[in-house]
Amino acid sequence: MMIKNRLSKLPGRVQEIIKLISLTSQELNCKVYLVGGFVRDLLLDIPNFDLDIVVVGDGLDFSRKLYEKIPGRLIQHKRFLTATIIALDKIKIDITSARSEIYPSPASLPVVSFSSIEDDLKRRDFTVNSMAISINRDSFGKLIDFTYGQNDLKNKIIRILHDKSFIDDPTRILRAIRFKNRFNFRFENSTLSILKEAVKLKMLFKTQKHRLRDELILILKENHPLKNIKELNVLCGFRFLHKDLVLSKKQALLMNLAQKNVSWFELQEFRKRKMDDWLVYLICLLDGLNYLKLKKFCLEYALERRDTKRILAYKEFLKKDAFKLRNTAKPVVLFKLLSPLSYETIIAILAKLKNKIARRNIINFLQNFHTIRVSIDGDIIKSLGVKEGPKVREMLKKVHDALINKEICTKQEQVAYLKKILKTNLQPHIK
Repeated sequence: MMIKNRLSKLPGRVQEIIKLISLTSQELNCKVYLVGGFVRDLLLDIPNFDLDIVVVGDGLDFSRKLYEKIPGRLIQHKRFLTATIIALDKIKIDITSARSEIYPSPASLPVVSFSSIEDDLKRRDFTVNSMAISINRDSFGKLIDFTYGQNDLKNKIIRILHDKSFIDDPTRILRAIRFKNRFNFRFENSTLSILKEAVKLKMLFKTQKHRLRDELILILKENHPLKNIKELNVLCGFRFLHKDLVLSKKQALLMNLAQKNVSWFELQEFRKRKMDDWLVYLICLLDGLNYLKLKKFCLEYALERRDTKRILAYKEFLKKDAFKLRNTAKPVVLFKLLSPLSYETIIAILAKLKNKIARRNIINFLQNFHTIRVSIDGDIIKSLGVKEGPKVREMLKKVHDALINKEICTKQEQVAYLKKILKTNLQPHIK
């Protein structure tokens, strides 16, 4: 299929944005191209509506001009000559200046400078990501492929562009595995040899932790993360992340169980939000680290505070509270134990625990109790004569416990139950 025909089959809003980009290039008298993952996926007939564009010229200036036509949010990264526009309808447009890169030392961040579209494409990671489509008026829809990426796409091959690719940027090792498994491709022979050599040289050990973190999260966000993890374990191991991190058979089994639990959870109607599946896999991958090492890991890799909290809660619960689930527990006890935990933490715990009663208690909590909420509020309680303060919270808890124990259900029953409690408390004590 011709490139123009492929572009014409994109959703109307995406076509409209591409036209606005082309119009902006005419106004600024510069050349602009669709590049990278968008082009790759377009040729593979894979839906991908986030646009990557390269401007031969000042991409930051281009982004400001385009932002006038596409309102939303503009983020600029001046050091790397890049910008991102997130439109109001959530379509993302990544904008870069055509640039060349020089790596001052192996595994370091590059020094960038303005360059041509050819230099820009040849600095990229793999041939399949190094194609561009012109959206300029005089050559709209023309495919630019200096590295024969289209041929590698047809042959399902992951190939690096130069022998020092994994030395300059070792995160490409992780990226290569991710793309290979996402598309069910294979490594070109010399690419695999060069990758293995970079692993022997321990290039991943020399890479900035925040870059490793970002690539690891992307791997765990793939549709089949365990496939990536297993291949990563064979090619690299995990000591580059932490000296004590090893994917043993026990760890691999835990991650398989986690995948089954994640799949089960995604089918449940009771869930109140989408779960961050990748975090469940990360928790299980890090399971072999003790609490202090885990805490240090989260700090060194600058994980977000909420993610750190969910990871550490897993360890804390297994150490302090998991044994309480081994006996049939009352609903109020289950709620007290599990309600402070996130979905991600609970699903990881479910994968870890072998005791059938404990697992049944967790599933019972998720299916029947975790969404229970009191319908009445503090104002209703105060209208019944309860003074503002701790007593209100006490009454709300009593109503909540009765709901969990299925003693009451509707709002009317909750109010009646509350009146009954208050009436009982007001009656004089008779010896």
